[in-house]
Amino acid sequence: MNALVLEDGDDAVLLDCGIMFPEEEVGIDVVHADFSYAVGLGQRLRAVVLTHGHEDHIGAIPFLLARTKVPVYGPAFALELVRARLTEHSLGFVPDLRVIKPREPFFAGSLEIEPIRVTHSIPDAVALAIRTSIGTVVHTGDFKVDLNPPDGRHFDLQRLSEYGAAGVTLLLSDSTNIGLEGITRGERAVADELDRTIQEAGSGRVFVAAFSSNVQRLQTVVECAERHGRNIVLAGRSVWRHVAAATGLGLFRLPAERLVAPERSGEVPRERLLVIVSGTQGEPRSGLARLSLGEHRHLRVEPGDLVVLTSRHIPGNEMAIARMIDNLARLGARVVHVGNRPLIHASGHAHREEQKLMIQLVRPRFFIPVHGTYQHLFDHARLAREMGISATMLLEDGQVAVIDEDGMSLGESVAVERVHRDGLAGVNPEVLRQRRALADGGLVNVFIVLDRDFRLLAEPRVICCGVLPEDDLEVVMPAASRRLREEIDAAPEGVRSQPDELRERCRRATRRFFDEAVGRRPIVLVNLTVVADRTRVSVTHPCNPPREPSGGPEEPSVDVGDGGKD
Repeated sequence: MNALVLEDGDDAVLLDCGIMFPEEEVGIDVVHADFSYAVGLGQRLRAVVLTHGHEDHIGAIPFLLARTKVPVYGPAFALELVRARLTEHSLGFVPDLRVIKPREPFFAGSLEIEPIRVTHSIPDAVALAIRTSIGTVVHTGDFKVDLNPPDGRHFDLQRLSEYGAAGVTLLLSDSTNIGLEGITRGERAVADELDRTIQEAGSGRVFVAAFSSNVQRLQTVVECAERHGRNIVLAGRSVWRHVAAATGLGLFRLPAERLVAPERSGEVPRERLLVIVSGTQGEPRSGLARLSLGEHRHLRVEPGDLVVLTSRHIPGNEMAIARMIDNLARLGARVVHVGNRPLIHASGHAHREEQKLMIQLVRPRFFIPVHGTYQHLFDHARLAREMGISATMLLEDGQVAVIDEDGMSLGESVAVERVHRDGLAGVNPEVLRQRRALADGGLVNVFIVLDRDFRLLAEPRVICCGVLPEDDLEVVMPAASRRLREEIDAAPEGVRSQPDELRERCRRATRRFFDEAVGRRPIVLVNLTVVADRTRVSVTHPCNPPREPSGGPEEPSVDVGDGGKD
């Protein structure tokens, strides 16, 4: 995720506003930066400026706008995708979205900002040249140097060189592929490989999975389908959203006469059909993952079909991708991917030689690498020093670089946290901790009923969820119940007469029992009921303790424990 605040006097801008997708967080959909600092700038925050439309650069815009009505500037395609995202949120006002174009400067407060076209794996990507009181700051955004892009929208190397000649104070540059030597493969080379691959498909259907945002790649696939006489199915909401946005802006051409609805795909001969689908990373709910399991509503993969994954394997997704490929193979499909056909994909990020070219063109006084792991940033800063840029700095989340007449120094850090979201709601660290504990150990509910003298009226009842298989529970739960009876019988009268103390004693005893019996420490929720007479029942709850007597009937509460914390 990307969110960088640039401040100059009374003016500040937020450069990009993205999300990231969690790898293993339970029930978490997306993660984004804490915007408290940016929102706290108040009227000083003049704008959000977007470099392009990838989710890790635009995905958190709805969450930011829910807290502040700041104008959002961005390339037309990026803003179309933002509009689509905003339809899923109720902001209560019409957001101020302003289109920016290459070589057309605009002002955000006193800051003059000029977009500069770059090439990337999404249309309409720009770098930003920002004129400040201490000189020009260049932010590359995400880029690769493709000298012959199929869409004819060339990287504006000349404009960057002009800024370099005039003098640039600071360069913030994409570090993602610093570890890869040479230059990034051009998109035309991928187009040639895709064409050869589809031509070899034979009499089966062709399924092509690509990142939905890589509109140029999708356009290449459409053109290949036309050349080889195949009709086209667009499968998946994400594919449709990106294609619709790009088509409306003239960035995509979709031949209507070849378009087939998924539900009518069975009417087309197999050798005449090509399906564009999302899900290159094995995402469980994606179109390709459902196809691999035979669960897609309208489409089926059959023996003799060709499946092409024209994408890289994002670190952390390897197992999910491998499972999906195996499932496709079980269905009889031939699967082509970067592992067995490397030319089928090209990265959207600059390799080492392109990063060197960027530094040579811009010739900054100071250099801060961005967008990558700490190792990427470290290696990129070292490259800059090798090229004569002695003043470099590595920043982690919340750290601040201060640039003035005395040079570049590390300022006072800003407190920032990651915000985890489940749907539209934020999830705080305590809820995350509880979810992790549930995933790790499962849940045990304990029900205890005492009479007015705090003696057991019935055997303690133990109910488990996610702890053990059902057959094992038939043995374990009665044993757990006996252990609880022993614990209660052995408790001093002073403990038994104090519901909170007895509840905690039983919770700990239950966790110890399961730790000893099955090697797990589940979350334990103790429901303690005291029957005062035949008409009144009191249930203690650590977060909602019994109220002080007020002359009326005592209201019950429910005990849900403390999330398993010892």
